[in-house]
Amino acid sequence: FQGRDPWSVIQQVVHADPEPVTKRCPGAPRELDLICRKCMEKAPVERYASAADLADDLERYLRGDALTGPRTGFWYSARKSARRHWRSLASVGALV
Repeated sequence: FQGRDPWSVIQQVVHADPEPVTKRCPGAPRELDLICRKCMEKAPVERYASAADLADDLERYLRGDALTGPRTGFWYSARKSARRHWRSLASVGALV
């Protein structure tokens, strides 16, 4: 994260998702991007439970096997967005 002062960087760390690896390095494999995202999840329960779990997924990536750790898909993204924007969703729900 980058900001004009330390407070703005802290706010980004707390409230914003990190930039995807594939945005900074367009040629990066999607699987590595997923592993990095899981490592940087805000909620501890969404991150790897241990370094061994991370190492297992990295080894799976190197072998070309399916990853076990990262969750993706529409429902995962929708739930994550809803958690991030719960105040706006509550306001819209109250209006409806």
